[in-house]
Amino acid sequence: MTRFGFIGLGAMGLNMARNIAAKMKPSDTLHVFDVAPAQADLVPGAIKASRVSEVAANADTVITMLPMGKHVSGVFNEIVAAVGRDGQKQFIDSSTIDIATSRAVASKVAAAGHRFVDAPVSGGTAGAKAGTLTFMVGAPEIEGSLQVALELMGKRLFACGQQSSGLAAKLANNYILALTNLATSEGFALAKHLGLDLATFSQLVDVSSGQSWSSRVNNPVPGVDANTPSSRDYENGFAVDLCRKDLLLAVEAAQGAAMDLPLGKHAPAVYTALSEAGLGKKDMSILYKTLLDHK
Repeated sequence: MTRFGFIGLGAMGLNMARNIAAKMKPSDTLHVFDVAPAQADLVPGAIKASRVSEVAANADTVITMLPMGKHVSGVFNEIVAAVGRDGQKQFIDSSTIDIATSRAVASKVAAAGHRFVDAPVSGGTAGAKAGTLTFMVGAPEIEGSLQVALELMGKRLFACGQQSSGLAAKLANNYILALTNLATSEGFALAKHLGLDLATFSQLVDVSSGQSWSSRVNNPVPGVDANTPSSRDYENGFAVDLCRKDLLLAVEAAQGAAMDLPLGKHAPAVYTALSEAGLGKKDMSILYKTLLDHK
């Protein structure tokens, strides 16, 4: 019997918890908590907790999916104070936060005799719902109870190294994503202004050197692919605000490593402008539309 716990039932966490509930063994249990209590009612078969310490006390493996570093720090301050050295528990944090906070929390959890693993994800809400997430894991190996838990929610597991290496991989990947989205949006806007047929241009790009996830899977041009956010008014994608958050975290991580990122000096301002224009909840590819609107 495995006792699972899940803290943070937002757009990602809710679907991740639902997959655990649906796939765990009949003898297993799942305790859940969210600051919006009604969210817990959306996880069939889960046991609703009234506080995070209650989840930790009744679980051996606890997954957290929280918005920011301050939330992760606050949750684990409460958890460590409540559980003390009550057996060896495993905490898997899938939040995308700053590396410094993750390291500090990991040290605090380790000092209390428990295990803390950073395991951020890629795949978005669609991947969370389908149970096909990619996990970037801050551990040398993925085995035992860690593997069991992650495979309930995802399909691809990458052991990235020591603690915080999962976050390092996530931030580096999303730095590439943010800049690729910017270049793709500008490139397609340029093609539009030069009079090219964008359906044909899209096919051309996807078999040429300009192809990327942003052109092939998340094309910014409405109507080119009916399955992309751009074809549904840029809804239900990777939000501008989240893209901006991850980009800033990546730039911060680079500064901590004494590394200069030339493009990172300018790209955040582009996403900040989108957010300040009230587009923070729209998919990041809406940048293409704003480029057309502001010639």
